[in-house]
Amino acid sequence: ATCDHMVAGSYRVWESRNGAIGASAAARWTAVSGDLTKNTLGNRSFINQLSYAVSDPTVAIVGTNDGNVQFGFGLGAGTPMSATWVDVTGANAVLPNRPVLDVTTDPWTPTVGYAAVGGFAANTPATPGHVFRVVCSAGCASFLWEDKSGNLPDIPIDSILVNPNLPGQVFAGSDWGLYFTDDIEASPPVW
Repeated sequence: ATCDHMVAGSYRVWESRNGAIGASAAARWTAVSGDLTKNTLGNRSFINQLSYAVSDPTVAIVGTNDGNVQFGFGLGAGTPMSATWVDVTGANAVLPNRPVLDVTTDPWTPTVGYAAVGGFAANTPATPGHVFRVVCSAGCASFLWEDKSGNLPDIPIDSILVNPNLPGQVFAGSDWGLYFTDDIEASPPVW
């Protein structure tokens, strides 16, 4: 957001408004969420990735290694537990219950998010795929997941990024190389 506004994740989200400078940890970091994981992996449940929305630094998206995705609203207040978090995992009905290795938001619409998913389709045969997009209403009161994996091979996708200069272009970094599509809106997109 600015050079001194940062977020970090463990099983919860921590935020710093002063560049993490201060005499004590309490002066540097504030917890702005509770536990955002499913806690199904015990002390191995943690946040893999989190990202501010490019167009609105009060919004963030989080992906966990136990298959959760959550949106946070109201970041930047600098007070404990000040953000509101909405679980958009949807009971893993579309989004596979596998590690979410990266998340990002659309550069123009902060309530549109992408998740890069690890593992293999054989682990979750009812919910295959590796690239997913979620579109939320205001505050994520309702949301819809779409599998945007298209012709990607069945390999873990480690990173995802939307080109801020070319609407519809999305990059996916996998264990086997870099893929892109120029039309993420296509059903299915061609990578």
